[in-house]
Amino acid sequence: MKFEILVRSCIVGEGLKATGACFACPMGTFLLIAPTVATECEACPKEKAFCLGGNNIGPKPGFWRSSEISDTFFECFEKEACLGMYPPDVGTFRNATLKQKAVGVCNTTAGYYGALCSGCLPGFKRQGLTKCKPCSEKYEIYFTGATLIVFVVALVVMVKLIIEGAEKEDM
Repeated sequence: MKFEILVRSCIVGEGLKATGACFACPMGTFLLIAPTVATECEACPKEKAFCLGGNNIGPKPGFWRSSEISDTFFECFEKEACLGMYPPDVGTFRNATLKQKAVGVCNTTAGYYGALCSGCLPGFKRQGLTKCKPCSEKYEIYFTGATLIVFVVALVVMVKLIIEGAEKEDM
């Protein structure tokens, strides 16, 4: 009589005991690789991430990570830009995929997207080095245009006066 026993390998999110038994990483720990040797689950970086056990780990608000297989969390330049894994109930989050939630959801309502949620979406512009704000109202555009015209006219007048002054000195 022959018996065949099939044993599966441990999967991502499980630790491996020295006895060869796999075990699920409990809440507060995680493992992002499938272990092949005795491996304990890793402790959660609680100041930066939520660890719900297994490989279910994601950033807290204000943090971001490059992929769902990375255990490195980066602080966002603008805290409001990165909503984290479980942000407040906003439109952008309801439609987010599991992969987006694991990396961290950007606050698209406030105009942020991309790596570290540091890019500004169309309809938004950069304010300072890292903040996004809605594009200007028409009156701001007109004011900026008028200011530019005044500056150019003043520059032309100054250049003309300098040239006239230089011509008088040559005489």
